[in-house]
Amino acid sequence: MAAQLAAPGTAPAQAAPAPAGTPDAAPTEATQRDIEGYARTYGVSEREALRRLRIQEAAGTLNARLTDAEAATFAGLYIEHTPAVRVVVRFTRDAEQTLARHVRGGVLAGVARARAADTPLAQLVAEQKVAYESVRAAGTPVSGSINLRDNRVEIYVKAEDHARATGAVGAATRMSPASGRVDVVTVADLPAQEANVHGGLEIVGGGAISTTGFTVRRDSDGRMGVTAAGHAPNSGSVQTSSGNVATTFEAERAPSGPYDIQWHSAVGRTLTNVIRDNFSGATRPITGIRLRAAQAVGSSVCKFGRTTGYTCGTINTTSPPPAFPSTTTATTARCGGRSTWAATSCTRPTT
Repeated sequence: MAAQLAAPGTAPAQAAPAPAGTPDAAPTEATQRDIEGYARTYGVSEREALRRLRIQEAAGTLNARLTDAEAATFAGLYIEHTPAVRVVVRFTRDAEQTLARHVRGGVLAGVARARAADTPLAQLVAEQKVAYESVRAAGTPVSGSINLRDNRVEIYVKAEDHARATGAVGAATRMSPASGRVDVVTVADLPAQEANVHGGLEIVGGGAISTTGFTVRRDSDGRMGVTAAGHAPNSGSVQTSSGNVATTFEAERAPSGPYDIQWHSAVGRTLTNVIRDNFSGATRPITGIRLRAAQAVGSSVCKFGRTTGYTCGTINTTSPPPAFPSTTTATTARCGGRSTWAATSCTRPTT
């Protein structure tokens, strides 16, 4: 599954729907790529991989519904892929009864499991904000997430800042209903100051090289373009299979933090909603958008970067630090040893 992110002032470009009564080949091709990737990752048949991907999609929809309808008791859900697939759904009370109201047959029947939890997700999110801001106010570099499996907030700092961060969190959360559910975790590295939104083509200029992201359209005038990381060269050209294509820098959210993005227009060029998925140059279609509310922890996701190629992993958390812009739909995906918040990215820092 590919995530999609629109640059400020733009909207993702949408493919025209297939005429009624005709098959839509693009989703079939995209789904087949996901099936093959999942089957390789977890050592299952392609038929089983398809079943699990359908479960994953249903779990994301369930997550969004419970977040809205059961906010007082819903403590989050996550997907487990081994030894067998299951969706763990947590509530602070009446877990079995609440889950039964929302899962009545379908692909989640027999797969979704209700589990008890002490603290609702909404309260943990509020506690995360208090703890994060207290450490940040103390001048300490910080990141964090919510650990749904342990029903706790995690605040990430480097070893030299652990004592100061612990003091700040303790003072800020002492009177909170969720006090005692915040862990200050020492990590080797905090999130990298870049947004890993690479789509597959190199963008070169000024001695720097980056990777293009997704095709976007500016609402005001319909101008088409491509996204890139905010630290990508502002003047340069995209290297395509048929030669270099000069682009025009339009706007950016400068690299002043982990949420950095820019976009370049390409007037007079054909722009399609596809993304490269291996070093041979093959592409796959982007057929939709899934916002953070409909993504589940444990979902299988994939990304392409010019250094690592096409790699897959699982979403680690969907609770970004409070400092992130309200418009971001960032999630964190387990795909290696480094961490960064972006449209799709790597896992929590290594300890």
